Amino acid sequence: MGGKFNLDKKEILKACRQVEMLMANIYFALAKAHQADLELSKLWQKTAREEENHARQFDSALRIIAEVAEDVKVTREQTEKALERASSLLKQIQVEPISPIVSLGMAIDMERSFAEFHMHLAVAFQRESDKKMFMAMMSADKDHIQALSAALEKRTQA
Repeated sequence: MGGKFNLDKKEILKACRQVEMLMANIYFALAKAHQADLELSKLWQKTAREEENHARQFDSALRIIAEVAEDVKVTREQTEKALERASSLLKQIQVEPISPIVSLGMAIDMERSFAEFHMHLAVAFQRESDKKMFMAMMSADKDHIQALSAALEKRTQA
């Protein structure tokens, strides 16, 4: 039973890593789509690079999962839903232009849900340093929400 349980944890963390990379790709696509708005394009690029960093942190977690993780609080269904949602958003962005205001609203919504993911993953680790890594990701998600919200507010008041 222990081997299957660890496999499930690894699959969930791999899916979380995929979500982070999809989000990075979404933000890079939005940076390109909104390149006429230099400030917004830079925000998308910065956020994309941070999502890539989150994916690297999941890589680190995958290397140590077998020995340090407790019960992962994120379910396979939740990760599959997040993957589908992020994949759908990326396809939508690639097919049709999305306004900065709509893009910002969608990104804020996605970041809120991922902050919750990171919080649940943080409690799944025994070592304090591993918990802190996921808490830092959750904090970065909150920073993303604040920056994206400020950009949205600026554009809706203009």
